[in-house]
Amino acid sequence: MGKQESSNKLVRLGVQQDHNTKTLGLLWDVGKDELGFDTTMPRVTPEVQKGQRVPMKREALKVVISVYDPLEVALTASKVKVAPLRPLSIPILELQTAVISCRLADLVRSEHRLQPISTTYWTDSHTVIQWIQSDARMYKPLVAHRLGEIDERTKIDEWKWLPSTLNVVEDAT
Repeated sequence: MGKQESSNKLVRLGVQQDHNTKTLGLLWDVGKDELGFDTTMPRVTPEVQKGQRVPMKREALKVVISVYDPLEVALTASKVKVAPLRPLSIPILELQTAVISCRLADLVRSEHRLQPISTTYWTDSHTVIQWIQSDARMYKPLVAHRLGEIDERTKIDEWKWLPSTLNVVEDAT
């Protein structure tokens, strides 16, 4: 095994605590369990950094291109559930997926200091969208309880429908 890092204190016993390591192109402070960026400009000559010389167009463009890195964060998670004793219908399973999505979004928000401006939940189930947009008290307890949790954790306008052909989750199945 090559390099190994962990933010768990028990795993790090005997390992240098105060250091940064590079992870996914970012600097990870293992002790604080925080991601950061290196903002130094090693490609800029010292004269330009000190303001003794104006950079040429090519130098300026080289720096801009080296700094521009379209950073994208994608959260990937999975949950394996034990098969129920009584088989559930596809719409109920889709509804359960919506509940898990809400819980996961709450977990992510609770773990970060910076909060998202907005959250969008996507589903390819027309039934789930209709259920979310209606009154949960109209349904049997199984559906009503799940809709109640979704209603507590999200807003109706945060839910969007997309066709199954465009749902990237379907690629995994």
